[in-house]
Amino acid sequence: MCAICLNCAITKCFFSLGFNSCYGGYHSTSLQDAMARGFKNNPNDISVTGKLCCFIGEYTKRQYHHRHCGKARNLVRLLRQAYDDALKTYNVIVMPTMKSTAIKLPEEGASITEICASDFSITANVEQFDITGHPALTINAGLVDGLPVGMMIIGKRFDDATVLRVAHAYEKLRDGA
Repeated sequence: MCAICLNCAITKCFFSLGFNSCYGGYHSTSLQDAMARGFKNNPNDISVTGKLCCFIGEYTKRQYHHRHCGKARNLVRLLRQAYDDALKTYNVIVMPTMKSTAIKLPEEGASITEICASDFSITANVEQFDITGHPALTINAGLVDGLPVGMMIIGKRFDDATVLRVAHAYEKLRDGA
């Protein structure tokens, strides 16, 4: 699914200024204007990881004509169906937001490799919900060794309210309210 993020989402975000022609919902023209001004006036403010994603997205577009994105998009139906099937039995799915506890930010002067490895390591459990359409919310589940741990709550498509109710109920239990 990373191919979708690199080729479709991130490249469109940067090169199309936030406009995704494949998206059928509301398009914020004021956001597009703000992004255009930001990229024009402050191109060096784009993170190293953001720039890397743009380069990879542009390279795969030129060399492979979005083939990876197409192959990944073809698998979205199967991924969506797998979550739909699991949610026939359960109201929500609860899973860790990340595969590990919170990571420390790279030190000042860290290499590009260290920065990108750090950035990419935190998204493994969340990217799929950007493309399946399932509402997902992360909430602080507590601390492990002094570092926060996130709990992701995933619901049925178009049932955001249940996800919010479960998160609210957990907050009350966690906080003793």
